[in-house]
Amino acid sequence: MYDRLYLERRELKPKFEEGVQGFITWAFAEKYCRSEGPVRCPCLKCECRPIICDLEEVDRHLKRRGFIENYWVWTYNREELSSNVPETSVNVTYDEPGDFDGDELPNKEAQRFYQLLNEMNALLFEGSLDSKLSMCARVSVAKSNWNVPD
Repeated sequence: MYDRLYLERRELKPKFEEGVQGFITWAFAEKYCRSEGPVRCPCLKCECRPIICDLEEVDRHLKRRGFIENYWVWTYNREELSSNVPETSVNVTYDEPGDFDGDELPNKEAQRFYQLLNEMNALLFEGSLDSKLSMCARVSVAKSNWNVPD
């Protein structure tokens, strides 16, 4: 639908012209177009805004400018989404982080990381509300705010 022109000749490709003609024929066959008359134009310039055109004008616009990007369903003129699209449902179960099924233990680097993480999350002293990590973060912020060198 978007492969419109030959680059070297600046003329429309026959397949694009057939596609536009098919679109116009389909649009005219819709009961909305027959009863309401003018439609919104899906060309690059009009972009389906409430600029009302007749089908000959839409044909001219599409051949001159092409369709707007990703325009596959004529939703602006009350086209329904296709109901024959198959529904797929995927039941995927994800493990929680840190869960593993096997007997494999983390390697030494991972064990060291978890050990440091546990140490940093430990409270500074009994009854304290701050951990080592939160206190380090507070000190870093204070140093940054008051331009204190390391």
